[in-house]
Amino acid sequence: MTKNIEAWQRSGSSSRRIVLLRHAEKTGLPGDRDLSQEGMFRAEALSGLPEIVGPIDAIIAAQSVEKSARPVQTMQPLARRLGLLIDERWNTGDELNLATLIAKGSAYEGKQIVISWRHKELTALAHAFGASSAPPWPKTLYERVWLITFCQDTIELAAFRQVLEAGGLVALVDE
Repeated sequence: MTKNIEAWQRSGSSSRRIVLLRHAEKTGLPGDRDLSQEGMFRAEALSGLPEIVGPIDAIIAAQSVEKSARPVQTMQPLARRLGLLIDERWNTGDELNLATLIAKGSAYEGKQIVISWRHKELTALAHAFGASSAPPWPKTLYERVWLITFCQDTIELAAFRQVLEAGGLVALVDE
């Protein structure tokens, strides 16, 4: 399931590519729907994704709901940096519809899309894309990134871990 980030970068712009990640850290306080300080740091650091994975064409986040705005909040610094809008039309439970639109829609051909989602449904979303080897996403894991590439008739899934330092996102390393 893993491959190095250089191989991902070489996979080319003619493929549809998905960067799938969990929203950043939550506070853990009852009823809190926002990111913690650590989560805000991670969200800011993720604005450096283009330096590692290449140009980003679209950003999608699970819809903000009463219990959580974290997927959208995680993508806000990246969206601001790139001048892109965050598409939050989908919510947990809509994984198959979202994956079908991206996998078959001509608007996403040759595009790289970043998706911030909730951990309980990340595996379902990866499976909906056809990445059947995606394992369950642990409840406490925030640093994983799945890179999904659509190449001709195959779908490749690679797992990486975010490396963060004071200056932001430093690298994605094999998990």
